[in-house]
Amino acid sequence: MTSTTNPFSEYYKTIADSELVFILENIDDYQETAVEAARLELERRQVSAEALENLKARLDEQKEAAEIIKKKKEHVRLALKTGSLTLVESLNPIHAELPAAEKILRYIIILWGIFMLISIISDYRWIFQSLKEFPFHPFVNSLILFPYIILPVSLYFLSKREPLGWTLFLIFLTVSLFSDLIAFENAITWKPSGIKWMDEAFRPSLFKTFRQLLMVGGTFYAICRRDMKELFSIDDKKMWMTIGITAVLCFLSFIGVLYQEPGS
Repeated sequence: MTSTTNPFSEYYKTIADSELVFILENIDDYQETAVEAARLELERRQVSAEALENLKARLDEQKEAAEIIKKKKEHVRLALKTGSLTLVESLNPIHAELPAAEKILRYIIILWGIFMLISIISDYRWIFQSLKEFPFHPFVNSLILFPYIILPVSLYFLSKREPLGWTLFLIFLTVSLFSDLIAFENAITWKPSGIKWMDEAFRPSLFKTFRQLLMVGGTFYAICRRDMKELFSIDDKKMWMTIGITAVLCFLSFIGVLYQEPGS
């Protein structure tokens, strides 16, 4: 077959030597006419045997590198797949043979994980505003951002069954219980100001605060169960110290907010 009758001949005159060698090294992937045109074009160029060997060696190196990358990608894909299945399995509470504490823990992680996502999505403007104003009012904005930081961190360590997760989560619950009790008391004692738009915008919902209080209080009780503490190797002394110190800090922070000077 001559180059004048081969449809690939003219095009192959424009490509590099390495591409022609690649075609000849992978003849199973190309038509017979394409392979013949590549061979004839290399002969026409009079590429030396040494140059051909160098090109072949370079192609082999590229193939090896591509194979390594392919294997790495496959390894990452399998690792992600396995990790995802492991995470799902570790959070799945529907196992008859699981101890009660383990089931409760999984329900807690799922429930508060959903709550965390909803809170971040619904309050993202509030979060960004607090981050923006943090340099000007660090104390108040630290209190605002605190639950959005400690909750995901504590849930992560809870999912790993680490004692730090239990401690951080109890701190979060103690802070939440303190603030929810204040909110509930405000909802009960709230009185209209007489300004319609202000009363409609800022009137606290007794039902919502009570529901939040029940959720936090129920989780507080569940996380402090004896079998739950045993699951994380926590003793009563550490539990009460965590609750006591957090409660004192909450009270001091509340007093600090009440008596903070405007603009400070």
